[in-house]
Parts: sequence; structure tokens; C-alpha cells
Amino acid sequence: MEGMLVAAKRSLRAGPRQREVLSLVARGCTDSQIAVELRISVATVRTYLARVYRDNRFANRTEAAIAWLEAVKGAEGS
Repeated sequence: MEGMLVAAKRSLRAGPRQREVLSLVARGCTDSQIAVELRISVATVRTYLARVYRDNRFANRTEAAIAWLEAVKGAEGS
């Protein structure tokens, strides 16, 4: 998974921890599930997502998840 995180970095504006959150969003996890998995607070998850939405001009979670999946797919194809 780490290789995909690094490769997806090239297409998305997101820090390492934000990419971890995005990968879990794309797997269908809730904010609470992400917080438990990454051992961070739900508020921190929401802050990371808000910054990803802002920096990439995503309107919502679905757009962010789709962009993540496309970035990972593109990285696998390289």
C-alpha cells in the first residue's frame, strides 16, 4: 500500500497522512473507522479531509474517493 500512496502523491495535493485518510475513504470507511484505524481523533480526520477537499477543489467525499482511486490506478499502470 505504501508504494501506491507514494505514486498517488504525484496526482493529488495531499500530505502523507491525508493520503492515508483518502485511501480509507476510498475503501468506504467512516470518519470514526478511519480515526480508530489511524489512532487519531475524528476531528483530525475531518480536518484532513477538509484540507484535501480545499486543496484539490473537491466538492465532497465521493469526488475525493474517485480521485484517489484514479490516482492509484494510474500509478499501478505506470
